[in-house]
Amino acid sequence: MSILNNKKKETICIQGLGFVGAAMSILVASTIKKNKPIFNVYGLELNNKKGKEKIKRLNSGKFIANITDVKLIKKIELVKKYKNFYATYDKKVIAISDIIVCNINLDIIKNKKIDCDYKNLKKAITLISKNISEDSLLIIESTVPPGTCEKFILPLIKREFTRRNINVSKILLAYSFERVMPGENYLDSLKNYWRVYSANNDRAADKCRIFYSKIINTKKYKLTRLKSMRDAEFCKILENTYRAVNIAFIDEWSRFAENININMFEVIKAIKFRPTHSNIMSPGFGVGGYCLTKDPLFGFISASKIFKKYKNDFPMTLLASRINDNMPLSSVNILKNQLKSLRNKKIAILGITYRENVGDCRYSPSTYFARILEKNGAKVFAYDPMVKIWHDYKNLNVSAIPNLNAMDALVLAVRHTSFAKLNFNKLLSFNSKIIILDAFNVLTNKQIKEINNKNCKLIFIGRGIYK
Repeated sequence: MSILNNKKKETICIQGLGFVGAAMSILVASTIKKNKPIFNVYGLELNNKKGKEKIKRLNSGKFIANITDVKLIKKIELVKKYKNFYATYDKKVIAISDIIVCNINLDIIKNKKIDCDYKNLKKAITLISKNISEDSLLIIESTVPPGTCEKFILPLIKREFTRRNINVSKILLAYSFERVMPGENYLDSLKNYWRVYSANNDRAADKCRIFYSKIINTKKYKLTRLKSMRDAEFCKILENTYRAVNIAFIDEWSRFAENININMFEVIKAIKFRPTHSNIMSPGFGVGGYCLTKDPLFGFISASKIFKKYKNDFPMTLLASRINDNMPLSSVNILKNQLKSLRNKKIAILGITYRENVGDCRYSPSTYFARILEKNGAKVFAYDPMVKIWHDYKNLNVSAIPNLNAMDALVLAVRHTSFAKLNFNKLLSFNSKIIILDAFNVLTNKQIKEINNKNCKLIFIGRGIYK
């Protein structure tokens, strides 16, 4: 273990160096006062292949994945210069830290019954509880079902404190969920964004507030303390469920718009002038990523598993989740109708990440889309400038644009900024029979003209057939 310089600085341990924890580590380590960093920061990962890869990248001054956020890239360079951050798998960093921030994933199990896989979170909290100093604060940033901190995490800590002969009144536990949005505003989604928090007692709440006040622009983005950790957990789930239901609602209207040749994007643009409807969602290829695909289900799990006396079937939420999961099927059906059969058809997908300008393929709708195509006998090709290896299709080269002249169909699935620079005059030198499906309003007006000059059939999700 590398002991960082200047023990007078407050020491922070970030447990879990994924897309949230890694960015959080950089933000905390790059926080300065009078041109000097105010924290020593340790990043704690698992002692396995993936964990070691993250540790190696971060310690060499690189991020865990491709990023486009200029601010975050500059902060990484600063942290490398400051030498106040060190990633490790050594649990000893927990004991020497004043604050431990937990960013461990909590996955959903979707079998006959919907449930959570608490295994990794339990291991993480147990490890912290066995090593944390009694006056140190533990902050949970992971998204969890309401009641998790109170009825799952706190009892685990109490059990370990009792074994260590530490008074359980010394436990300092807080909850403050992240709102990280990887992409061009990655760092700002942590630093320049509103935070909600709560804690198991006033002392923990005060320490939590002071910590976030140092790293977040709280003059502009207010910190809100809620009555209990349960309230704060509930806040995140309700927030993301609202977005997920909004997406599902728009999807069914997109199908209607396509059938009667209405441009949903223009209609929604007109609606957004009304301030009360400015957050209405737009049509898209599908819902992906680690949050919106699972968070809405946490309400159901909380009601049925944690607060067992309270029964709620969540009919609207569960229906919205099913609709969102199946959104890529709309694109599959469009291709089936146009090509008559998908068997032996060559289909290229541009964009395999779950979001634009992000190198994260977790729960990507493109993955589900590709699997359905293959089940129907199609041969899948793909390209994404943000990804080196598509782990669901490791044998597929995704670093170069497939030869579109040899394709039966092209699907534009993600709105990467670089896609706006694609020249279809060159990419489609002679193939006029290709079906082009713009599933996420990716194409510019210039590109649409280029495609029309080739006499290709162009179809839009939410807009119908263009030509």
